[in-house]
Amino acid sequence: MELESILGLQPGDVQRCLEDLGSLIEYNGDDKELRVLHASLFDFLSDRSRSCGLSFDLSAIYTELALWCSQTDWHHNYLSNYAGE
Repeated sequence: MELESILGLQPGDVQRCLEDLGSLIEYNGDDKELRVLHASLFDFLSDRSRSCGLSFDLSAIYTELALWCSQTDWHHNYLSNYAGE
């Protein structure tokens, strides 16, 4: 499943949004991996006292992702692709 469809975006939107962040985040547009190139970026964004309003709550992200997966057929498609069905 494409990252854009998970996020409700158009094809190519993720690549365009991340173009200016190439020194921090690697994304090849293949929907296989979005990689943070500097561990300190994750540390910075997950610490409210350092990130000046840019922080995120990882537990809230996991909760939202779990809810989304339970409300779609994503889990079936994902498991089918990796189980060889």
